[in-house]
Amino acid sequence: MIYFNVIELAALGGTNYTAELGPSGTLVAAAACNDTLDPDQKELALLLINYNNAQDAGSPATTPVAWSEAIKCLQNQPEGMLDSMLLHVQCLLGRHAAWPQVNL
Repeated sequence: MIYFNVIELAALGGTNYTAELGPSGTLVAAAACNDTLDPDQKELALLLINYNNAQDAGSPATTPVAWSEAIKCLQNQPEGMLDSMLLHVQCLLGRHAAWPQVNL
């Protein structure tokens, strides 16, 4: 996954880490601050990234109360089905926007 994302980032005009994936590579140095996050913080960071992507593309709910209301129908879905739903939507989203990205 890292390799494919690095290839995409470089192709879109972002930093090219393709030759810098080893232990002393620049990607390790660039990502070092994220290594200090605990699993919950990493999950929250991914949630924020996905929220920002949704916000750039449309108008998602903007408050925790509105989010809770919008996703309450997902609460009884088994974890495996949630993973399958996410995989399906990621597939439908397809390709990403050209670099540099705006409104970050």
